[in-house]
Amino acid sequence: MPYTKPKFVVYGMKKKTLVAVIALLGLSSLSSLNRNENMRERAQEKMRQMALLKDPARFPSSDKPPRYRPFSHTLREELKKVDYQVDTVDFCPFAANGDGLYQNLGYFDEENKKITIYHFRDIRVWNNETSVISRLNDFDARQAVLAHEYRHVINAGYDNSRLNLRDYAQSLRDDEISGCIASVLLKREKFLDNGDYAVFDGSPESEYYAEAVKAGLFYPQFGKMSRLEQRVLIIAGGKIWEQNHSAGYESLFREKIAAYAGEKDFAALTRNTDEEYRRLSAHYYTFKFDGRTIDLSRERPEPMPLSDDMETYVKILLFKIKTREILESGRQTMQKLASEIRARW
Repeated sequence: MPYTKPKFVVYGMKKKTLVAVIALLGLSSLSSLNRNENMRERAQEKMRQMALLKDPARFPSSDKPPRYRPFSHTLREELKKVDYQVDTVDFCPFAANGDGLYQNLGYFDEENKKITIYHFRDIRVWNNETSVISRLNDFDARQAVLAHEYRHVINAGYDNSRLNLRDYAQSLRDDEISGCIASVLLKREKFLDNGDYAVFDGSPESEYYAEAVKAGLFYPQFGKMSRLEQRVLIIAGGKIWEQNHSAGYESLFREKIAAYAGEKDFAALTRNTDEEYRRLSAHYYTFKFDGRTIDLSRERPEPMPLSDDMETYVKILLFKIKTREILESGRQTMQKLASEIRARW
């Protein structure tokens, strides 16, 4: 069969245009090859990562005891330097707003700058290894309380006296929420030692965090804290604290808010302090652990709104202060008029 040179006929297309089209087609083929090669490389990298995730030495399941690579003990080493006292008291939970029972485990004295951790007396009815009191007196439980209270010491280093009344009320909650997060981070550090999920038992926020780890939402064993893990910490500290602990702080918060309102005038209590509140949040939610510093406030678009009762309480206080200032202004005006009238007589 004789060789026949193929002839291409493209109607309505000039020679130069045809050459350009052929060149583009060639480039497109090369681009397609490059894309395929990149996709192949990405697929291989993904398979390699998935193999790492299945490595039981680094990412174990919750079903069997794993072997973990060693992590730092930064938080525990820091707590060893914290000065605190232990006070032995009776186990006496109290009711708050009909929303369950609450028991104080310790406190930070803002005036004397001292931390007190409670040790509960073991009466016979509670005297066994599985009792509530035994768990509260456990070393890990008391260390978690110390981490919480020590966070109050750190937060007290920021002056919150420049906030308006509503932001000040928010800052009281933020102080407690950041304390809860500090406890979860301490338990996270202990969890990385041996992968024992039991370390998270005892508080709703740490149990919420543990469930997220078991579900594979993130892997703290990977070393670097992902943004998803940071968001879970914010939720654990914020929403879970609000649901389980906030009622127990209602009375204390009202006392502090009323005292704060009594020190300032209406203008100072209602001015815009958004920027100041953002700086305070960055201070309260910045944590140092495992050689890193992370500001969790960046993963919180906005703070949770105050409860309806607390919002109403703040509005009532502002109304009273405004009314008091108006009455005081009227009284001064009347005194001034009376003085002028007496001067004319």
